[in-house]
Amino acid sequence: MKGSIVNISGRECHLYKNSNAEFLLVQPIDEHDLEVLGQEVEIIKELSDKPFTLAAFMIKDWNQELTPWSVPPVFGKIPFGSGAEDTLPIPPPKAPAMFMASSSLIPAISA
Repeated sequence: MKGSIVNISGRECHLYKNSNAEFLLVQPIDEHDLEVLGQEVEIIKELSDKPFTLAAFMIKDWNQELTPWSVPPVFGKIPFGSGAEDTLPIPPPKAPAMFMASSSLIPAISA
């Protein structure tokens, strides 16, 4: 499965698309994860008999972009932000056609 890079709402997204996908896997990543993303896709393919599409999107500040509400620091002095809703809005915007291998793929976001 070959990966491609697309821009979705100003965010870099690494897309591994299967034309027969039954599942859409969404994964936040950083530069470190990007180094092994291709290997991860191959391992998932080896361990699963279900076709999938993986959309991995870049995160610059995990504490800010993936926390749903503000939280005081757990470790260190930097508090957690409240940017999760901006990162992954609920309900999500309509899924771009590039994710959709078929009309049955993740019906909740294809409507």
